[in-house]
Amino acid sequence: MTDSPFSIKFLKTFESDFRKLDRQVQQRIHKKIREAAANPGAVCRPFRHMQKDLQGIQKLRAGDYRVLLWIDKTNRILTLYSVEHRSTIYRDL
Repeated sequence: MTDSPFSIKFLKTFESDFRKLDRQVQQRIHKKIREAAANPGAVCRPFRHMQKDLQGIQKLRAGDYRVLLWIDKTNRILTLYSVEHRSTIYRDL
């Protein structure tokens, strides 16, 4: 028996970042998010040394872009926080 995929919750910060991206990049990221919803442990990695209000955040690689998210295993929800190019996403944290 397989578990059902995780639900996905988009924060406004993620939606704003996502809309700014090229359509092809959006499609690549969308595919990775679907993979993460099916099995987050296989594609998401913990983020170390995070400030207190972002504690427990994970990162998802999608080509040269990174998606920052929280995984709620109890309620089976992925909360998407932000998406940016890997060269800029870590600057604002």
